[in-house]
Amino acid sequence: MSRSLRGRLAALLVSAFALVGLAVTPAGADASAASTYLSAVNLNAYCRDTAAGTSVQDSGSPSGWSCAVNGANRPLSITDACRYQFAELVSRGYLVYEDQVNAGPLKRSCYADISVRLARGGMDLSGYCASKGWGSAYNDGRNVDGWFCSNSQRIKLNDACKWQRAGDVASGYVLAAAYADYGAWNRIGCVALA
Repeated sequence: MSRSLRGRLAALLVSAFALVGLAVTPAGADASAASTYLSAVNLNAYCRDTAAGTSVQDSGSPSGWSCAVNGANRPLSITDACRYQFAELVSRGYLVYEDQVNAGPLKRSCYADISVRLARGGMDLSGYCASKGWGSAYNDGRNVDGWFCSNSQRIKLNDACKWQRAGDVASGYVLAAAYADYGAWNRIGCVALA
C-alpha cells in the first residue's frame, strides 16, 4: 500500500472515529515514530488490578493520584498506569507515557511513540458478552471502568476490542479501547495501533 493511500485511509478512519465522539490526533502514516495520543487513562483499573485498591486524588502524591489500599494511600505514577493500560504496546517495545504538557488533576492521557493509529469505531459490548455466554452488557457507575456483563463479569475493554476486530489482530495490529475521559462510558471506541 502506498504512503499516500495509507494517509488517505488513516484520514478516512479518523473521520469515522470522530463521529463516535472521540478526539483523535493521528500521527500520520510515515515510517518515523511520533508522539501519538492513545486515550485517557483508567486509574481505577490500574489500582484495582495492580494493588487491589481504588484510585483517589491525593495532593501529597507527585502525580496528584494514589491507590487507596486498606486505608493507606500509595502514590501512583500516571506513566505506569498508561503502560499497564497499553501493556501490549509496551511488550512490543513502544514507549508509552503520560501527557505532561496538558495534564491536569482530572485530565490524564496516554501517548506512545508510534507511527500509525487507525480509528476503528465504537464497541459492541453486548455482542462481546453474548459471545462469551455471559448475557448482555450494562454500565454500573457511568464511567469507562463500570462495564459488566449480566453475569457480573467485569468487561476488559481491550479484550472486547480484540474480539470485535479479530481481523485487525490477525493482521498484526495492537487493538485497544480508547476514550476521551474516564466519564465517557458511552463513547468508547477501538483503535488499531501499528
